[in-house]
Amino acid sequence: MNLSNKLTGNLAMIIYALVTAVSSIVIHATTQEITPLLSACNTFLFCLLVYSAISFSTFSKIALIKNHAYSIFMLNVTTAICWIFTFLSLKYLPPELYLFTYLCAMPISAAILFRNKILKSIMLSVGLILLIYTYHNSKLFLGLLLAFVGGSSGTVYSIYSKRIVNAFTTMEILSLRFYLTVIVTFLLCIFLNEWKILTPVDYSEFAVLSLISVIVPLTLFQVGLKNLTIVKALSFMPLAPLVCYLINFTLGHGEFNGMQMSAVFFLFVAMFI
Repeated sequence: MNLSNKLTGNLAMIIYALVTAVSSIVIHATTQEITPLLSACNTFLFCLLVYSAISFSTFSKIALIKNHAYSIFMLNVTTAICWIFTFLSLKYLPPELYLFTYLCAMPISAAILFRNKILKSIMLSVGLILLIYTYHNSKLFLGLLLAFVGGSSGTVYSIYSKRIVNAFTTMEILSLRFYLTVIVTFLLCIFLNEWKILTPVDYSEFAVLSLISVIVPLTLFQVGLKNLTIVKALSFMPLAPLVCYLINFTLGHGEFNGMQMSAVFFLFVAMFI
């Protein structure tokens, strides 16, 4: 891995973390007005159309897709779990708490899967429990559970994405991963009677949401995975919840809480260890 690739990967992951912080705030605001499933369906439909248009040549690689069919299927499964649970959990959780839960789940699940960095996973677990306690709201449990499972699926996604990163371009991988997410959210919307035709303004807002919350950050994340090891790429993740917490605090969306701020910085440091 040469210096140019490392610099590209590092820069991509830093920008990814910053954009992710903003996107979590935007998704949280959106799901307060439109149901999470309908929001997710429209958002990822735009993503699928954009990536498919950019990487139309992907469909000419039928033989290659067949050779990696299981990995591509697992990308779709983990993507669906990750993003559907993201939209659902952000309906109930403050965005900074969602990000800390989601991103703590990644190294904790990785420690369980790979049997390493056990001490770090214990520190993250303790810090996360402390942070959750500072919110004093038992109604957050469902959102926390969804965020943790979504984060764990993100770890599994990284494993399968790494397996095909040399067979497909970044855009080709992204064009292949959203089919199941769109299908599942659409069927759930129909089954739960949530599907409805929205206004042109709503669709334009979903187009923007797909850009800032999915297309830009996921493209950056895929570039990071292509140029860095999984461990190195994930090491940039602590920036996202910290930035999100500081943005919300600056905007006056929370009151000063010494224990909460201590838990935030403890988690930030623990993620880097």
